[in-house]
This record gives sequence, C-alpha cells and structure tokens, in this order.
Amino acid sequence: MEPPSASNRRVKSADFLHHEDEMLGRALRELEVPEHMPGFHADLREQLDWERFVLDDITWRQRRRSLRRRLAAAAATATAAIVAFVVIGVGLPGGSPGGPEEATAGDVRAAVARALSSAESLSGRIVSRGDDPATDRVAESRWSFAITARGDFRLTGITHRTDLAYDARANVQSYSDETSFSTRSGLAPGWPDSDAPDWIVQRNLESVAAALAEAKDPRVKEVDYRGRPAWRLRVTQADVREITIDQATGIPVRETYFVEGEQVNEWRIDDLSVNAALPADAFEIEPRPGQELSRLDEGFRPTALADVGKAVGYDPLVPRWVPTGYALGDVSVAESARPTGSSEQTNPRSRGVVSLAYGRGLDMLVVTSRLLGADRSRWSDPFAVEDLADPPELVTFATGALARQRGELVVDPSAVPHIWGMTDNLVVTVAGPLTRSELLRVAESLA
Repeated sequence: MEPPSASNRRVKSADFLHHEDEMLGRALRELEVPEHMPGFHADLREQLDWERFVLDDITWRQRRRSLRRRLAAAAATATAAIVAFVVIGVGLPGGSPGGPEEATAGDVRAAVARALSSAESLSGRIVSRGDDPATDRVAESRWSFAITARGDFRLTGITHRTDLAYDARANVQSYSDETSFSTRSGLAPGWPDSDAPDWIVQRNLESVAAALAEAKDPRVKEVDYRGRPAWRLRVTQADVREITIDQATGIPVRETYFVEGEQVNEWRIDDLSVNAALPADAFEIEPRPGQELSRLDEGFRPTALADVGKAVGYDPLVPRWVPTGYALGDVSVAESARPTGSSEQTNPRSRGVVSLAYGRGLDMLVVTSRLLGADRSRWSDPFAVEDLADPPELVTFATGALARQRGELVVDPSAVPHIWGMTDNLVVTVAGPLTRSELLRVAESLA
C-alpha cells in the first residue's frame, strides 16, 4: 500500500482539528460563567479608548525602535537623551538681541529646571500627524489639554468624542465617551502605582529633565518659526528628529521625524498658553443623559505622615535628603493595590503601600514602599519599562535602609527616571526628574 499523500494527510489533520474545535467549543459553552462586575463594559471601553488616545505615539515609537534594530544603529545614550526633551514642556534660554547664537545642553538643563519649577499651568492643543500602518495613509489626531502644578489634568478629544479630567483636590478621575461615563477615586499620588492621565505630559517632562543633565553639548541654533524667534535642533540617528522651540514661551512647539529623508510623523502644540487663568470647572466632567455609569476605587487614602505606620504595619521610609525646592505634599497609603510591573512580568499584588509625593512646580518626586512578601524572586522593576535604549544600571546602595542591597537605576528617554531596590521586607522606589546621582542620593538617604 502506498503511503498517503501529503495533501491527504493535511485533509485528515484538518478534519481532526475541526472535530477537536467542536468538542472544545461545546465544553466551553457548558461551563458556568459568572457575571461581570458592575461597570465592566464601561471600564473596558474606557481602557480601549484611552489606548487609542496614545496609539499614534506608541505605534511610532515601536516603528522607530524596530528601525533602529534593523539598521543596528548604536546611538550614544547622551545624544538620545538630549533629543527626547521635545515631547512637551521644557524651556530654552532666549536668544540675544545681537542675532543667532547657540545654546548648550547645560543651558537647556538650567532652563528646564527654571521652567518646571516656576510654571503653574500649561494649556493648548496637541496635534499628531503620521503614517497610519492600518490604512497606509496619513492620519491626524487632535486634543485640547490643560495641566496645573497642583496635578489637575484635562484631555479633550477634538477629532473624537472622548473627554478625560483629573481633579487633584478631589483625587477623582472622570472619563466620558459616546456611551459611557466612569469615575476613578482613591488614586495614588504617582508612579509606579498611578498611571494618571497626565503621563502623556508629565512622564516625558520627568525623563527629559533628568536625561539632559547626563548629556554632552549638542548645539541648538536660532531660527524663525511662523514669524516668531525659535530654536531648532536636528539630530541624526537611525532616523532624524527636528525639534522647534518657541523662545517667547520656552516650550517646544513642533517635532518632526524623518526616515530616509521622508517626513513620517509630526507632533506639535498649537495655541500654547503658559500660566493662563483656567476656569474653575476646567477639570470637572458631568455625565450626559443615557450614558452607562461606573465607579472604581483604587484604594489609596490620604494619611498624615505620623499615622502611616499604624495604617500599614511598618514604619515608612522617608528620605532625609531631596533636591532643593522639593516639599512633601501628598502622603497616601493603600492596604492593597493592583500589581505593578510590565505586561511581560507582572509583580505580586501590592500590599501595605506607602506613597510620598514631593512637589516643585510641575516637577514631582515620588517615593514608595510596599511589603515584599515571602518570595523576593517574584519581583521585577515596578515600573512598566520595555525596550530601553540601554539595560538598567545595577547599583549597590551604600547607606540608609537599603545599605548593602542591590538595585536598578534607569535614566532613559522612554521612562520616568527611577531607582528601585528591596530591603528584607520592603520593595522601594524613587522616581522623578532627577539625575543619576540625585536618584541614588535620595535612595541612600531613606531611613
């Protein structure tokens, strides 16, 4: 007898798999499935819509990383850090009346510190234009935004009917789309437990400010942009970035990306206002008739520092040193909080969390601790960081509660600058717009 042909084997294999699928489907349909929690579908829609808010940016970042890998372009970390400052909110020194001049990375760093520590609010419109890989066409998305030093945030879709607001005083985030309205309360003051809506602005502010301090001295030239004096920086890596900064406000107003000489993405701010008066209800949203309503409590509660130990069962770790100008603001605790970490390696659910937020204008420094649990090997970086330009730096803490322990330090344009480590019973993080040495100094001062 001749062996069955390859085509016959494929047909039999397909029949068998189809039979297995039918059996599996029948078994699944017979299972008793519990009902979703109230508001599940509204929360799911909110998450999907929120991801769409940043899809253009995420897609472009992924494409850019892929291009770097294909071209094997080993760009210097210092240069990558410098060009990252363009996302939003950093200032440059104004030009002199005498004509064109150059600014150094040191000038930029000083201007960043001044801008972030003195600004009370930013508002305007964010416009993103770029190739849409799904349609192979150029797509444009627009939002209006406002952010304050207190932590309030508003992001309203112009090209789609979505609206998100965070009221820092009430610690309530509200979200509205076509059919649903949801609120989240009990949010943590900041990273890594809270991915508050202002991360589009704030996370990049934090990473840029620290990265600039580590950079060398690329030159920034004076140009004219839409009839106004501006600075422009053009940096070539695997791709090319061109950044334009308005001198009058000290804010980046345009960033473009080029691949093989072709512009593929543009990001800009229109109608920018710095320290403009905002309406009293700028960070409040009310549900519309007919919307499905849902509420979620994240579990964090404001607590006096003196009462934190009683709330979580251990004495909190408080830094004995923070950079000049920072003052302790929010102190919050949570008996239990959602897991931290990346999508690839999620940490255990957090227990006994303490979050201390220090503010300086739009800057924010956050120190957290949480119970380690029985198995320290289950923990990875609490920050959801992936595809870093360089691996985290391994450090050994010299002093403080973390003395003689190992930790990881990250200063990268794509992540909030942070350092983390473990004591015998706690997981500890420090994050904010600090330099490498400042992050380490804060961590080593914890006691």
